[in-house]
Amino acid sequence: MSRPVALALAEDGESLRAVMPSGRNPWFIVGAIVFGVPWLVSVVVGIGFAVRAIPDSRTGLVWVAVLLGTIALTVLLDVLAVAIIWLALYALAGSETLELTATQIRVRRKAVGITMRVSAKRGHFDRVTRLDVRDAAGRVPHPQVEVSGAYSRVRVGAGLTRDEAGVLVERADAFLKTSEPE
Repeated sequence: MSRPVALALAEDGESLRAVMPSGRNPWFIVGAIVFGVPWLVSVVVGIGFAVRAIPDSRTGLVWVAVLLGTIALTVLLDVLAVAIIWLALYALAGSETLELTATQIRVRRKAVGITMRVSAKRGHFDRVTRLDVRDAAGRVPHPQVEVSGAYSRVRVGAGLTRDEAGVLVERADAFLKTSEPE
């Protein structure tokens, strides 16, 4: 699926679904180029050299222990590198989907076949709020819409225009008012 270019709304009697483009945050792309990809390449190359350098004697066990210890110590950096690469791909070609039902508020962020999900339960005081996002030079895109549920809230719409965010707020607010949770 390619990156959507505008807000697409679909409503049936039981749910409202809004598919929108992701926000294009250049810092994720810079982070992937400067840190993520070089780190993972160096880890793979380093592990390859270390495995080939393990001698066939008792000192080989020491080399294996050092290798495993180093991998264990750097696993958080590895996870961070993978996350930054995914965020860069999300900024370039990702999509964001908000789905409202009578009982749930769901957000799915998708890039290169990998989906990140967030959900919140609906409550009796659900609301949709337009966030104050100032257009200033050099600012990165921020979510423009907040949907508050029973115990938590989700934010979406970093890739929307101001007009699209306004349409999403109106339609989501109307849906929340017509489909009260049990």
